[in-house]
Amino acid sequence: MLQRLSRRRLELQQRYVELSGVGHCPNHEAPKAVAQVLTAWLQQRGDEAGEVTSLVPAGGVVVEEEWGKTVMTERAESEIEVTWADRLATNFL
Repeated sequence: MLQRLSRRRLELQQRYVELSGVGHCPNHEAPKAVAQVLTAWLQQRGDEAGEVTSLVPAGGVVVEEEWGKTVMTERAESEIEVTWADRLATNFL
């Protein structure tokens, strides 16, 4: 199992999906959206020869939760702004 994990491409291991209007506990605040993303992620087998597909279609997806709507968008690493405060905070983790 460890040998298989070591052969996986990094882009299959690191994904960033943003949920609008959701705070620090997304599984409680937007359970339908989280379930949709996790289901898509689990369905991707992670085959090292396989193609990397998006977890969320381009342009995002609107999910109707009990409290209202949330929009899911998948971001590439180049699209994520990391501030000096973020870098400082992650140095202590």
